[in-house]
Amino acid sequence: MPKAPFPSRGQFFFLLILLLAAGLRFVHLGAAPLSEFEAGAALAAKALAQGQPADLGAQPGYVLLTSLLFGLLGTGNALARLWPALAGLALVALPYYWRKTLGQTVALVLSLFLALDPGLVALARLAGGPSLSLAAGLWAASLLLRGRPVPAGGLAAVALLAGPGVYLGLAAAALTWRLARPKLLGLPWQAALPAFFATLVLGGTLLFSTPQGLSGLGQGLAAFLLGHGYPAGVSIGETLFALFGYGLPALLLGLPHLLRAEPAPGTRPAAIFAGLALLLALLHPGRQVAHLAWVLLPLYWPAAAEVSLFLQRPQEEPRATYGEFALISLLMPFFAFTLARASGEDYLLYFEPGRLMPVVNPQVLLPLVVVLIAGAASLLVALGWSPRAARQGLVWALSLTACLGLLGASARYGRQTAALTHDLWQPGAATANLRPLLESVDDLSFWGANQPGALAIQRRSPSDALDWALLEYPAARGQAAPALAITPADQLPVEFAAYRGQSFAWQTRRDWDAWPPNIFAWLLFRQGSQADQHIILWARTDLFADGDASLQNFDEAIPNP
Repeated sequence: MPKAPFPSRGQFFFLLILLLAAGLRFVHLGAAPLSEFEAGAALAAKALAQGQPADLGAQPGYVLLTSLLFGLLGTGNALARLWPALAGLALVALPYYWRKTLGQTVALVLSLFLALDPGLVALARLAGGPSLSLAAGLWAASLLLRGRPVPAGGLAAVALLAGPGVYLGLAAAALTWRLARPKLLGLPWQAALPAFFATLVLGGTLLFSTPQGLSGLGQGLAAFLLGHGYPAGVSIGETLFALFGYGLPALLLGLPHLLRAEPAPGTRPAAIFAGLALLLALLHPGRQVAHLAWVLLPLYWPAAAEVSLFLQRPQEEPRATYGEFALISLLMPFFAFTLARASGEDYLLYFEPGRLMPVVNPQVLLPLVVVLIAGAASLLVALGWSPRAARQGLVWALSLTACLGLLGASARYGRQTAALTHDLWQPGAATANLRPLLESVDDLSFWGANQPGALAIQRRSPSDALDWALLEYPAARGQAAPALAITPADQLPVEFAAYRGQSFAWQTRRDWDAWPPNIFAWLLFRQGSQADQHIILWARTDLFADGDASLQNFDEAIPNP
C-alpha cells in the first residue's frame, strides 16, 4: 500500500487554516489596553508571581497559569492574553481531530469557520478564563469520547479551574443528553477521575504553593449560579442581537442543512445543544455575550456540513452553476455598497407628526432590492436549468461572502487603533486609548526625575485597568502634595488649585440598548453612539519649566472634559 505524501493535501490546508487563525489571534495581541475585567485577573497574576497575597477570584486556573508567565517573562498585555490565545488556537484544531468521524472536508470547513469567527477571535484575545474553559472543556469531552481518559480528566480539571463559563456547557450537554439520548455507552469516565483530581489538586494549588486556588472552584460555581463577578448591563435583546450580528453566517448556512430529510449525523443533537445553550444564556443572572460561544460552535457544524456537500465539481448543468456563482458574487459588492450608503444615515426609521407608523428611510430599501434581485436570479436558474445547480452556485457565493465578512470582522482586532467600544464580546466598558495619558505621565516623570516611572501617582479614581496601565509608577499614599494625581472628571479637589490638569478619556461604553441606532453602521464598521468617562491628570506646577508662575485662577486649571 503506497504511503500518503507528507504533508497530504488535507494536512496542508489545515496548516494554512492554523496559520490564518494564529495571525488573527496573535497579531498585535498586546496593542489594546486591558479592560477592567481583564486587568483584575492580570493584577492578581502579577501579585502571585511576586509572592504577594492575591485574590484568585472565580478563574484561578487563568491566574495561576498567567502568574507562571509573569514570573518567567515579566508582565505585559500580550503575556496576559497569551494563554487565551493559545486556547483559541486549540479550539480551531478540534474539528481536525474529528476528521475521521466528520469527514475531512467537513472538518476543514468547520476549522475555517472557527478560525474566522469574530466572536471566537475576540474571546481568544480576552485576558481571562472564558477561552480557556471553552477550549479545555471541549477537548476534554472529545478525548473522553475517543477513549483517552487520562488527558481528558486533566483537561476537565483545567476547564473547571479556568472559569465559571464551562458550567453553562455542562448544563446544556446534560439537557441535550436527556432530550436527544445520544448513544454514549461505555465512556471510560471512571478512568479519568485520578487524572482529574490530581490536576485539580496539584494544578489548582500550583504544586501546593497556592492553596487558595482551590477555593476558586466554589467561587466559580457561585458565580455561575448567582451571576456574581460578571459586568452588568447585558439585556436579552442585546444578546439576541449579538447572535444575529456575529452568527449570521452560521444561521444562513446551517439552518437549511438541519431542514434536510437526512442531515449529517450528529448535527441535529448539536442544534439541540445550541438551542438549550441559548436558552440558558438568556436566563442566566449574569448574562454575557461571551456565553454565546457555546451556541455558535455547534451551529457552525451543520453550516460546515452544508457547505461540504457542494464543494465539488457540478454534476449537472455546470454552466448554470458557474453562472449563478458569478452573478451572486458580483451582486455582493453592490449589496455591501448599499449597506455602506445606509450606514451613513442618521436614522433608518423616523416618525412624522400626525403619523402612527414610522417612515422608512429609502436608503434601507436599497439592500433589500439587491437581495430580491439575487433571489429572483436563483429562482430563474432553478426553474430554467436545475435546482441543484442554483443551490450549488448560491452556496458557493454565500460561503465566499461569509468567509470574507468573517475575515473582515476578525481582522479589525489586529489593528492597533481599533476601538473595542462596540464589540459586544467585551465584558463591561472598554478601556480607551491610554497612550496620550501614558505619554504625558512619562514626560512629567522625565521633567521631574529624569527617568520614567520615578514619580508616585496619587489615584483617586479606583480602577484595575488604570492600575495596570500605570504599573511602572508607584502609588502615592498619604502624601499631602503628590507630584501627580488622578481624579475622576466630576471631582475637582480644592487642594489641587495650584496644580495643572488635563482631561483624558479612559473608559468608553456603548450608549445603546438591545441594538445600535444604525444596524448597518454597526455591521460594517462597528459604529454606534457611545459615552466616554474622563479622568483628570493633575501635575504639580514645579514640574514645569515655568512652575513658579501660578495660574491666573483655579478655573483655568480645570480642563473641560
